[in-house]
Amino acid sequence: MRTLNSLTLLREMSLEPAVTVLPILDPDDGDVTPSSLLYEWEETPSQATVVMVAASVRKLCLAQTTSFEAAELFSTLVSELQGLSPDELRALWRQSSFKCRDNWQPLVDALPSCGSEPCVGLMKDLIVSGEVEADEMEAWLWSLAFVPQPTDAMVHTLLPLLQISGTSPSAFLGVSALTHNLCASLDGPCGHLPGVSSLVKMLGEALGANCTFREPSDPEQLQLVLKAIGNAGLAATALTPTLSTYASQRDCPPEVRLGAIQAFRRVPCSADRAALSHLYQNPEEDAEIRINAYLALMRCPGEAVFAQVRRTQAAERSTQVGSFVWSHLTQLLETGDPLKRALQEALPEDILSQEFQPEAWKHSSYADVTFRSVSGSLGANVERTILFSPASFLPRSATTNLTIHALGHAFSLLELGLRLENAEKIVHRLFGSQSFWGQEEETEPQPEKSPEPEPEPTPWGPHPDCPGERSRKLRDIQQKVTRRRAERRALRCQLSVKVFGHELSFVDCGAMASRVNRPSLNLAELAVKLLKGQEVQVTRRLNLALQELTFPTVSGLPARLTLRASAAVSLRVRGTANFQHPLDFSVNGYVKPSALLWISAQMGTTGVLGRAGLQWVTSIRGAASLDGGIHARKGRDLKVHLNTPEEAVELLSFSSKLYLVTGDGVRSLSNAHSPLEAQSCTDEKASQTWGWQLCTEVTWPAAGQPYLLSVPVFAAVMLTKQDRGLQQYLLEATYTFHPQKDSWLPQEASVHLFMGTPKSEVPRDVGVDVRYSLPQGKFRLKLLHPRKKMQLDGKIETLQSTCVGHLELILDDRDVYYIKVCSTPSGLLCGHLPPSRPLRPQSHSPYLILDITFCVLVGFPLPPTVTCVTSWCSETYKEEKHGLKTYYLLGQKLMYESHWKRGS
Repeated sequence: MRTLNSLTLLREMSLEPAVTVLPILDPDDGDVTPSSLLYEWEETPSQATVVMVAASVRKLCLAQTTSFEAAELFSTLVSELQGLSPDELRALWRQSSFKCRDNWQPLVDALPSCGSEPCVGLMKDLIVSGEVEADEMEAWLWSLAFVPQPTDAMVHTLLPLLQISGTSPSAFLGVSALTHNLCASLDGPCGHLPGVSSLVKMLGEALGANCTFREPSDPEQLQLVLKAIGNAGLAATALTPTLSTYASQRDCPPEVRLGAIQAFRRVPCSADRAALSHLYQNPEEDAEIRINAYLALMRCPGEAVFAQVRRTQAAERSTQVGSFVWSHLTQLLETGDPLKRALQEALPEDILSQEFQPEAWKHSSYADVTFRSVSGSLGANVERTILFSPASFLPRSATTNLTIHALGHAFSLLELGLRLENAEKIVHRLFGSQSFWGQEEETEPQPEKSPEPEPEPTPWGPHPDCPGERSRKLRDIQQKVTRRRAERRALRCQLSVKVFGHELSFVDCGAMASRVNRPSLNLAELAVKLLKGQEVQVTRRLNLALQELTFPTVSGLPARLTLRASAAVSLRVRGTANFQHPLDFSVNGYVKPSALLWISAQMGTTGVLGRAGLQWVTSIRGAASLDGGIHARKGRDLKVHLNTPEEAVELLSFSSKLYLVTGDGVRSLSNAHSPLEAQSCTDEKASQTWGWQLCTEVTWPAAGQPYLLSVPVFAAVMLTKQDRGLQQYLLEATYTFHPQKDSWLPQEASVHLFMGTPKSEVPRDVGVDVRYSLPQGKFRLKLLHPRKKMQLDGKIETLQSTCVGHLELILDDRDVYYIKVCSTPSGLLCGHLPPSRPLRPQSHSPYLILDITFCVLVGFPLPPTVTCVTSWCSETYKEEKHGLKTYYLLGQKLMYESHWKRGS
């Protein structure tokens, strides 16, 4: 979107007779020089030298990664690189292409942000010579899509990257996106430019006249070329006839035809789209082809397109196509997206004549959701498409697009696309009745037979009437047909990523394995450091904006406007890992990510006598830390610990300040007016429970300030440690069992769960321990809580014909409660509750002093004599009457008789 401002200084007026007309000076006179009042852009030559830039690189290495100083130094470095010549850049690379102590190369990140022709040329030379790693090369190629001022010389310089063998797919995508930006910045066509015409010619030669393949890798390479044509857009208008041919040929693979249809996404609406109309209206075409052709047509809507859609939709027989078109048009009539408002108003009322009721997980559909702020200056739109095929119950493709609306502009921030084919067998293995979760499934026949099958009387086998040469050719044809059928049944998937409308990444499943196996020295170096237990730090910086404008003023002093923005991401990793088995492994280490977004705007004047102005700085910084380990042993023992060595962690902070720039330096204006402050923290109880306190601090300007001086603004979210002894959170989970034959209940089992903070004076430990053993007749239950601790032990013994049970309860490691029960075959059940006693003699807490002994006789017939064999029940009882029961309560014998008939 371009904005054109015009200013009219003179206008024609009807002159009255009293008005005297001044003579017009002749432009040919030497005293008068006519010129336009339009301001001419004059670039100030940079005063940077190789020595100055090398010094900036060294300073940047010494600065902290996510500090404001490092952000300002990086912006200065990018600005200095833009003023260097090609020879100076090469000399600087030879001198300062070293790595800092945190394994970061400042020039590797600064060159993509430079955006000048010498910087682009140096990047191309380094890629061709192989002086950069694969991951760095990918980042450089992606950055080509965001060069602020592309030129045809840049396109011509980058063309050799497309001609070298084994070139990266990002080279095609990055160069084509750069070409589109160049053509969009021009007022007229760009096909006459040497670099653009050479790129279009190269893409046309790679595309060919029709869909024929000489190598097995041709379809993947052809898809990449089609993606590049879609990126080039305005520059690739001359290739639309070839795209139409590829889209219409049925012998082409489906993914190639889809790539040709999607390549129309940036082609001007003046190009011929008759092939797309034919594909959409042909009922014999595949549903996926027809839906994509419909979407390509709707990018250039008009009365003719609406008439085609109305006729086709009225006679539509395909449920997939009809459901998608119905949902798409219905969503367009209801959407709140400002970009679709013109299309919404242009849709005829009778365009939907046949109604479809699509099902979400059965039919193809389109969805559109719009979010808008209360003021209307900010908003977002999310689009989603899901396409099904009659040949499968799984979705064939899906796309999601996120568009941001801000200050009257729309930005297609991110678009993800996924196409999946022949994945039914994998889904069946995962979720079918015979899956890998516990069942075995025969997928291929057992190789028991001989590799050479016995000759059979088949149409393709040798025949007495056929010569040997003809038989061999027929076998070759059979092998080719079989191989092609196997390729069609193989899993196919493609993943594409678009950023700001530029397709920057295209991944094919077939090429993914070779890309993963590609060696990288950087990755190998990081892996070796991790194996040795050393710290690895990955740092990336990106310059988001660097603009400077100087223009004259009425006062005679030049005014200067400067905008700089940069982002930095840092990741520190250290640890060791031991993977012996999926259920037997250990991982220890830490991960500490941090990020910074820095924006600086300055307005003022600079002259011989000094400088003066205002500088506004805004920053957003975030950090986190994860330090600990996980240990798993044979799937039965799990231990997770989280270390907390830091005393405070600043999770997120936002700062906006205003500075006064003078010849003496920079002075903050934050203290000019007393700002208002507010702080909020979690309550003391929660902070004591977890050992950390979460606080939020906000500072905003006082009321009555001018809008320009509405600073400072500060907001921060911090975690502060309240328990100085807290060093670790620990989680343990363990279980063991010994199975019992012909029974679901194990003979012995134990379960242990614990969560706490060792070495901390604040009680936070919570735990449960359960264990039992059937052969030993023992069990134990332990409960641990910050306010209570309980241990319950039980035991059953068999002495001759008597069973004795013990039950002991210990509370808080202080009080003991004990009960003992014995049972005889005759039915006598005796129990004893001795007085409770403190486990620690020095304890002064109250405890139970009851001494209870009881016996209960139940069952028939009654024995003549019953003897308690334990030391605490040594009385001998003789039967005098039926139903004698004896109780001992507090040491006093209490007897009563009850009579009943035997056997009652």
